[in-house]
Amino acid sequence: MQVTIKAARVTAGFTQGSIAKRLKMDRGTYAKIEKDPRRATVGQIGEISRLTGVSVTDLFLPFDSTNVE
Repeated sequence: MQVTIKAARVTAGFTQGSIAKRLKMDRGTYAKIEKDPRRATVGQIGEISRLTGVSVTDLFLPFDSTNVE
């Protein structure tokens, strides 16, 4: 089942600020990832998956989400 990054975060009980801190970024940068997941790196998506307990395959990502840093 596909879920958005925001839904995964909310269900896991994180605020944007708390998850951003764990990802070592500011809340504004994280908010942009929720609005446009194509901004996220593969590593960031993996960490969001780990933190929220939602598998990478279940996170809804736009087709061209291939930002690798």
